[in-house]
Amino acid sequence: MLELGGGVIGYGHAAEKPSLWQGRVAELQTFAIEKAWQGGGHGARLFAALEGELGAAGFEYIKLGPRSEREGAHRFYEAQGYSREKLSVRFTKRLS
Repeated sequence: MLELGGGVIGYGHAAEKPSLWQGRVAELQTFAIEKAWQGGGHGARLFAALEGELGAAGFEYIKLGPRSEREGAHRFYEAQGYSREKLSVRFTKRLS
């Protein structure tokens, strides 16, 4: 969580994702910066703190998968040193 001026302006959350070939992997579940605060380096600062905490906890990789239409998010993650791994398709089936 990132606080500024007495209020929360951003937050991030990651959870462990089981992996058979990459060691300990954290998957970014959510990451957001209040729109009015975007573009001032706050997201990069919060993201670096999240990476530091995960690294200190023994995670070797962070994976994330923003929706395909979120091109601004893609540029942000690439600017943080992330590379595109693959494109995928999601399938869903209702079970009731």
